[in-house]
Amino acid sequence: MSLTSKVPFQLTGRYAERNKWENLGGPGDSRPTGTQVVEDEGLVGALSDKVFLVTGVSSGMGPATVRALALTGATVFATARDLDKARKALGDDLLDTGRVHVLFMDQSELASVRACAAEVRARSGGRLNVLVNNAGVMKTPEARTADGFELQFGTNHLSHFLLFYLLRDLLLASATPQFASRVVNVSSLAHRYSPVRFDNLSFDGAYDGWLACK
Repeated sequence: MSLTSKVPFQLTGRYAERNKWENLGGPGDSRPTGTQVVEDEGLVGALSDKVFLVTGVSSGMGPATVRALALTGATVFATARDLDKARKALGDDLLDTGRVHVLFMDQSELASVRACAAEVRARSGGRLNVLVNNAGVMKTPEARTADGFELQFGTNHLSHFLLFYLLRDLLLASATPQFASRVVNVSSLAHRYSPVRFDNLSFDGAYDGWLACK
């Protein structure tokens, strides 16, 4: 099926034209970077009293997200299962600001999610304004999490639901009329390739790693 059919929303705003499907050219194209958006919106140093949590910061969009958020002056907690890889991806210049804190979390183990949530709670002073659920695995061989769930379903979905559940009171308590707390779930139109199989969430039988991750 075509991912360009039945687009669920219309792009609006200053970057709409550059983000149209036909204008996408990969890295280095005309789309704005996260830091450019922060600069364009006049948010450099403007969120120094805010706390963000970003999952999955060792590669992909995670490091860029953290870098943009750090530019706002906010405190950013960034999670990864490989701390050395995450620190390398973020760079010493970012870590040396003292506003970015890398935390261990293996989202294939719910016990690790619970431990990380407890650490965020303790180190943030009970504050959390925005949770960015970015971490994920894709098209993996058939495997199970430590808790017995299909690896991609457990890592990409269940772990993030648990993380939100454990930190929801911080999000609620940190909300103000001027700055509503929010949860950002990074996703993809590729989920259209497969419906949710409620009768077989673990894809038992004929396993397809591509469909399972959708």
